[in-house]
Amino acid sequence: MIHKNRNNRVSPLKIGRKVLMLLAASICCLPACNTEDDLNWPPDSLSISVSGTFENENGKAFEAGDGNWGVNIKPEFGGDLQVEIQADKSWGVNIEYFTLEDDEWITPSTVESTGDNLTLSIAANKSVLYRKAAVTIRTQGDVPVEKKITIIQTDSEPIIEFMPQEGDDSSFDSDTKTLTVGYKASEQIIDFWSNIEDYTLQVRPENEGEDISWIQGFRVSEEERTLTFSTTHNFTGAPRRAMITLEADGFETTTYYLEQKASLYKNLLVSIDGQPYTSELEGITYGMKERTISIVFDSDVELSAQLLDRTTLAEASWGSLEASGNTFTLTLRANIEGETLHEGLLQVKAADASLSDQPAVEWSFTQLYEMLTIDWPESSLYENGLIIGGIGYTDKSLGSYTSADEDVTAEITSGDTWLSVQLADGVIRLNAESYTGSSPRTATLKIANPNGRLSEEITLTQYAAIDKSAWSIEAGNDKTGSTSNEPISNIIDGDINTHWQWQWNVNGGASSDFPNTPYEFIIDFGKEEVFNTISLWQTQTADNGYVRDVQFKVSNDKASWTDLGVYRMSNSSDDAIAHGSDPYSYLLPVVQKARYVRLMILSNVDDSKINNRKNAYMGEFSISID
Repeated sequence: MIHKNRNNRVSPLKIGRKVLMLLAASICCLPACNTEDDLNWPPDSLSISVSGTFENENGKAFEAGDGNWGVNIKPEFGGDLQVEIQADKSWGVNIEYFTLEDDEWITPSTVESTGDNLTLSIAANKSVLYRKAAVTIRTQGDVPVEKKITIIQTDSEPIIEFMPQEGDDSSFDSDTKTLTVGYKASEQIIDFWSNIEDYTLQVRPENEGEDISWIQGFRVSEEERTLTFSTTHNFTGAPRRAMITLEADGFETTTYYLEQKASLYKNLLVSIDGQPYTSELEGITYGMKERTISIVFDSDVELSAQLLDRTTLAEASWGSLEASGNTFTLTLRANIEGETLHEGLLQVKAADASLSDQPAVEWSFTQLYEMLTIDWPESSLYENGLIIGGIGYTDKSLGSYTSADEDVTAEITSGDTWLSVQLADGVIRLNAESYTGSSPRTATLKIANPNGRLSEEITLTQYAAIDKSAWSIEAGNDKTGSTSNEPISNIIDGDINTHWQWQWNVNGGASSDFPNTPYEFIIDFGKEEVFNTISLWQTQTADNGYVRDVQFKVSNDKASWTDLGVYRMSNSSDDAIAHGSDPYSYLLPVVQKARYVRLMILSNVDDSKINNRKNAYMGEFSISID
């Protein structure tokens, strides 16, 4: 039992105490002899109106007659009332409280002003008593006038509520649980013990004489507004209940019923093919091969089980179940009968008929059917095989695979002296030596599932690194000129530090016709080359004229051209500079076999230095197999 007493109540004689003193204007003494004009001074002018930050559900403000106002608000409202004042003199504010309170709950933005606005800040009512106050606004002229705003804030409902935190309910297993405790106002828990002078909190069994030692570590935290406790496992075979009772000064006695359901097992031990499996009791997906699954329950009661087909809820025909005490062994046949999943449901319940009302423990699983799917990238497929470059590779991703089992195999059936393949996490990874031979070399790769029923073979062709010594280049249109010391040939000379520059001094040095784009170049490889990647370098020495967009076309006769699309190099000069000596490499959608490439510069970066932005450079062009 937890008991608490507070002896700090305020004397009930404190009724009508003033929180804010009236700042009354001094009244001038009248002369001993008054004229008729003196006796007929006009009164000060004053009118007020009230609005608030609350909406209709939180309260209302209304005219109460003779220019006075009334305000009724709910206890949970904490916010501002706005008072609009029209007066021809300065005015003061006085607040008088008519109900017993320890603290002022109305705070004015000012106690004296000549302005036309006043803000009254209202605190939420966290007590179980209603409260009332009058705010008087009084002019400070020769004939003062005053208007009143009467504010009534209702009390909270005298009901203590135990509110489970999100995710909790009234049924607990062996875990630490937390309840929020407070008093209720308009469906909101708005405070905890701060206004309760005397309370008693106890935990007791539902029926006298029952054991409640299964509730442990019961703790009250006034600061956090919580009750915290833990429970032990319930292996009694039946639910058990307890009551948490709160008695508090000014509140109705409140009882919260705590129920804990019975557990059929303590711990779950699973082994698959003799290997420990640490998962909780939940759905698991397996591959298609035959397997044995053992599930061991540590329970105080004898258990029974059955294996069902989850789709039909009939006894599963594709597996068997054997029991030895509370150990259940499932044997699943290999699922090689077509494209149908084996979806199983193991139901475990107490064997004792007297516990038949206890819900069964269910464990669901899925056994995949036999399958093997391999995904090769389109950008590397060529003539019913895959191509790789001559640069050599380490841990290169060659493709991906999906299988009903994790132990798919990869085998190089020919050409295995210069490459190897590993499979892991659904990815096919390649290691290959570099190659400089004059003719391509090949190998055969075979991917298969464990029993070899499903497999796929593919040819790998490795091409030597492309030799640029026989290449040539020419202008592709009459707009593509070059300066004498920065010729077109610099684009294919193999040196990224040289570049081609647009013939800026055309027409006697005038550059007003810029841009002359597209600038076009035709690169001749001297023979047909196989490639899937085109690489470009920006100028490495200039600080302007960087290329933005390019386009590629390929041909074998320099007459008919196939468009490969438009590609972006730089978005800005800063981007080009940051890219530095790295190439812009573009992996083409499909492998190309062509003799000619038409390189077209469509635009340059126009945010270079303003005096040089009418320029264009190109560093280097190359092709390769990625």
